[in-house]
Amino acid sequence: DFDIIEGRDNMQMDAGMALLKTTHWASKRPEQQERLAMEHSFCYGARCRKTGRQIAFARVVTDYGTTYYLCDVVVDPAWQHKGVGRALLEAIQTNPLFRDLRGILVSRDAQPFYAKFGFEKSDRGMVKPAKES
Repeated sequence: DFDIIEGRDNMQMDAGMALLKTTHWASKRPEQQERLAMEHSFCYGARCRKTGRQIAFARVVTDYGTTYYLCDVVVDPAWQHKGVGRALLEAIQTNPLFRDLRGILVSRDAQPFYAKFGFEKSDRGMVKPAKES
């Protein structure tokens, strides 16, 4: 039903932007800021085989040596609970670039989902929120 796509050049950036606008964490980000973030990230997505429309998006930010940061994971609500998110995470975690690195993410509402992929809650982390635009 869908294919996982990798790399910024394979993304439908407008579709990714539209998906991010549906989230509580990215809905207020300016488009210019979001595009800059995409340009400096390793992007993943999922595309519907039937329509060719992008139905999911995720970004990975990394130093390629020790750590990657997984962010902006979003799946079109019509495609949730159909294995799209699982396939995105599996593609990211099996990529040789990230496979042996420590993964970090910030999630307040999807922790049980990410726990299935080995992410654990930590009391050692701190976050400095971005300045509101």
